[in-house]
Amino acid sequence: MRKVFARTQNVKNFIAMMNNLKNRADGVPGMALVYGEPGLGKTKTILWWAAQNDAVFIRSANLMSGRWLLEELVEELGEIPNYRSSDLFKQATRILNENPRVIIVDEIDYLAGDTKSIETLRDVHDKTNVPV
Repeated sequence: MRKVFARTQNVKNFIAMMNNLKNRADGVPGMALVYGEPGLGKTKTILWWAAQNDAVFIRSANLMSGRWLLEELVEELGEIPNYRSSDLFKQATRILNENPRVIIVDEIDYLAGDTKSIETLRDVHDKTNVPV
């Protein structure tokens, strides 16, 4: 049996959204949220797209803090994370400014109760102009 990734209408819509996110008319890549009922293939679509486009993929966790999010980001970017939160932030933004990549955070609803984590992600976006 041959493994094939089916490009359903939802997948096509996701691809179009990501293209728009990366190529906005104002020239500044944006941020987006993908949501839907469980079992629709959101994570599989995102993993497929991330692999095709050299995106950074982070799966958030229930207890994830802003510091933990930055550690995961730096590790996914291929470096050993610094210890201090301020150094982690500088490290992540330096890497992304040198080599911009789309950041994808799966299960971001885990972070909804911790606005610092969401705002940390927003700060990374604002400092680097990478799509999130």
